[in-house]
Amino acid sequence: MWLWWVLGISVPLMIIVGLVTTVAEGKKSEAAGVGSAVRDGQFEFTVTKVEQGTTSIGDGFWETTAKGEFVLVTVKVTNTGNEKRKYFSGDQKMIDDKGRKFDANTAADEALPHNSGGFAGEDLNPGFSMERVIAFDVPRGTVPVALEAHDSRFSHGTRVALK
Repeated sequence: MWLWWVLGISVPLMIIVGLVTTVAEGKKSEAAGVGSAVRDGQFEFTVTKVEQGTTSIGDGFWETTAKGEFVLVTVKVTNTGNEKRKYFSGDQKMIDDKGRKFDANTAADEALPHNSGGFAGEDLNPGFSMERVIAFDVPRGTVPVALEAHDSRFSHGTRVALK
């Protein structure tokens, strides 16, 4: 008798969890586009520009050469929380049309003229925004599809379509 009671509760519960997961995954795949603000944790991210094809960034000591080519994603980051938060470009990922995830190239990020704080992170107090360019070293011909923006290395992340 107890087996029927357990099945009577667990089967409907599994169906509900499956439906909620399916809906959540469907929403996850519908990424906001360039110019739209998305949030993950305390940070709001707005991609403002995407460039591709650069093979070298910086000069002299700071020069960084791509193994393939760089995809440069300009993003505005705003701290919407109530506390200071540290932004790291290394927490961000780029996804291509094959579903591959690329890490940011923090050395190239640092070589860009208006970026700073890429290695150690950059503090962002509540209510403040900053603009950063995130460099991704990808094989030539890679088609960037989305930026997976993260509040921290351990956050779930949110997506912004790059097309």
